[in-house]
Amino acid sequence: QLPVDNPILQITAWKPAGSIEHSKTDVFLERLQFTGELGKRIKSAIAIKNAEEATARLTEIEEEVVGLPPDVTQVHSALIGVYLGYREKKAYQRMVSLFQRFPRELQQTAVAREQCALALNRLAEGFTKAGDQVTADQFRTDAISTLDEIPAASVTSETFGIRGRIYKGWHDALRSTAGDADLRAQAMLQRAIDTYEQGLRADLRDYFPGVNAVTLRLLRGSEEDKLALNTLLPVVQYSVDCAPAAKNDEERYWQTATRLELSTAGEDWTAAKRHLVDLLSISVSGWMRETTIDNLQRQQLACGGKADAVGHLETIVKALKT
Repeated sequence: QLPVDNPILQITAWKPAGSIEHSKTDVFLERLQFTGELGKRIKSAIAIKNAEEATARLTEIEEEVVGLPPDVTQVHSALIGVYLGYREKKAYQRMVSLFQRFPRELQQTAVAREQCALALNRLAEGFTKAGDQVTADQFRTDAISTLDEIPAASVTSETFGIRGRIYKGWHDALRSTAGDADLRAQAMLQRAIDTYEQGLRADLRDYFPGVNAVTLRLLRGSEEDKLALNTLLPVVQYSVDCAPAAKNDEERYWQTATRLELSTAGEDWTAAKRHLVDLLSISVSGWMRETTIDNLQRQQLACGGKADAVGHLETIVKALKT
């Protein structure tokens, strides 16, 4: 019912021609500075290196904007900008709180729900590290419920990618406390693999869910997984090779990290070294490297008694940590 020039549609339904879903928020943040004075202020706040100071500045802008009528120019752009700014500063509780304050029409968009689910899952991971698995489970359940509210017509590879991440983290948490034999941990691993592969099928150009499916099948390592990897590995390699050209350092990082992880999964250490050198030349947020390290460490677990593979992976992880 909204007119085509409504900011809601411009922010949450539009993306550059030829791009893939997981790039939409990065593109939005890049262009935020061109959306007016509020956009410039949000962009400046995000640029502050001190996370607490940046979050405080974003909170000030949130309080200015959240009470404005929804028909005021750029109000939706500003709300989404602050929302994603909190994500960049790992202020996940602020994201969840702001989601609850969104106008109804903004709250119902896929991008708002996807990012809220992402924030809830990050909070769950924090509770898991603190040893509070009951609260962590509740946050993960809330994250899945948030995604469940997205209409089927609006579900994309990005939706599947975030859902897969939730199940992957849930599996990690259960595995760390109950071990590989725990049936619930096995179920979460199965859900994660199925969900990531659904994401790849939803858009074969979106390599993110594909490379995660590869890593998790390696980790489980059943005979069925080994057969599936014979098909899955080249498909994901083709996916990243056919992905739209990187528009920024973040996108370049993810493409290179995917090539690195596929090389290590296939035990092509010459290619892995080449991709590692490329990866180390890209300046990005620390959490991005942490994500790559986590995936490579899962591959280490999958290697079992392969001392050569474990050694190569240890060298790569060490380089990423320095």
